[in-house]
Amino acid sequence: MNTKTILFADNNLRFANVRREFLEEKGYKIITVTSPAEAKKMIDHQQLDLAIIDIRLIDDDDENDHSGIILAKESNPNVPKIILTGFPTWELVKEALGTQVDGLPFAVEFISKKEGPEALLSAVEWHLLNSDFRTNILNTFQAPNLMALPQHIECLSPEETSSRLYKSFEGTSEQLTRYRDQENSRASQYHVWGLRMAIGGMALILISVAFTLSKQLAPTNLSLISAVISEAASLLFFYQEKQAHKRVSSYIEQLNELNKLGNLLAVCDSLSVREDREEYKKKIISKLMNKWFGK
Repeated sequence: MNTKTILFADNNLRFANVRREFLEEKGYKIITVTSPAEAKKMIDHQQLDLAIIDIRLIDDDDENDHSGIILAKESNPNVPKIILTGFPTWELVKEALGTQVDGLPFAVEFISKKEGPEALLSAVEWHLLNSDFRTNILNTFQAPNLMALPQHIECLSPEETSSRLYKSFEGTSEQLTRYRDQENSRASQYHVWGLRMAIGGMALILISVAFTLSKQLAPTNLSLISAVISEAASLLFFYQEKQAHKRVSSYIEQLNELNKLGNLLAVCDSLSVREDREEYKKKIISKLMNKWFGK
């Protein structure tokens, strides 16, 4: 798949560079800026897949500096934004910002800086790579964002959490299966058109050569150009076919992961003793929390 481009806006250049290097090692293209003006210009005029914005872009010591929030609200709404905050929990974010965070119309996520790079990576991957799964999970647990999700899960029993997770897995599997089938269909269409264009280009070349050898027709630039264009078009279709197959492979990997998780929960449900079911479900949920949130 194409490399995703992410803007990282933080007035602490050293911190930004450390995070940039970490995310670049994971395969992302990172652009760093240090001021709200620079960030707004990039978000409004550059092709970005995501913007990561520090909540305090002007003065880290000013508790009233919400310049990152203002930037997220006033910049291109088509670029999804993750807000970096110094607050360690979602409850403290809500307490500090009040109604500004209700509904999150300006940001897809809030992440605490104190949670470290792995938590940030989880948020990035959840949004860019697992957007359907992310949406289904958040909707199932009625959580506004990833930062709030652990608290919503902790309020539920292992049985209820397991049931909701399984529901999320099923919904996401249906979506991924549909996407996989669509990409398979596209790959087949690209293959057919690629073959047609390749055969057409070769036919033009052979016909031109045949007429030239028989001295019935002088070689023309038009026939050669048409053949080259046809062959180039075939290569483009074959490239699109290759990309479609990559997307199919990605969907299959995600489906396999969901099936493994669903099977683990199904095994727990097969245990006859209630205490055993709850104990093993707690362990599975704990593993998932560590994997998704680093907690």
